[in-house]
Amino acid sequence: MLNRIFSASIQNEILATILLTALIPSGIIGVYSNIKINQFIDKEIEFYSSEIVKQVGRKIEYLMQSIEITEKQLTWHIVSSDLFSQNEKLTIPARLAAVKNTDTLLSSLQQVFPFIHSIYLINRDMRIFSSSENYDREKLINKKWIKDLWSTDRNKSFVSVLIADYYEISNIDNK
Repeated sequence: MLNRIFSASIQNEILATILLTALIPSGIIGVYSNIKINQFIDKEIEFYSSEIVKQVGRKIEYLMQSIEITEKQLTWHIVSSDLFSQNEKLTIPARLAAVKNTDTLLSSLQQVFPFIHSIYLINRDMRIFSSSENYDREKLINKKWIKDLWSTDRNKSFVSVLIADYYEISNIDNK
């Protein structure tokens, strides 16, 4: 019996030694690989996040440049077209040609820059030219920023550029 106990304890010691010999290195390797994988994942997340931020920045820059180009084209058209400065002095054929040129410009801008919605040009007679087919004239004319524009001296020529309707959006809490 003593021999059996002695033999069992040696077996347990050998088994424990073999298990520890196998488990300790695999545990160390597991912890080390877990640390390295976490470092790699953090590095990749940082890289992809910075790439996304760069892409978004480039996209915003492109959008801003496109809006600037559109502003310049519209400003040039308003300044150069008699429809916006001397509408009352135009003959009917000249007025029709100017209206057609304005509609063509708005249509081409909408095609080139489809992300720019609802461009409005309003002449001195409160005639509205829009890139949008479905707009509510009364709602547009009753907007505060339109009323503010028309409360200025009408003998002056001015070009006011308002991107979208951010004026109203920024004051949404005041309603």
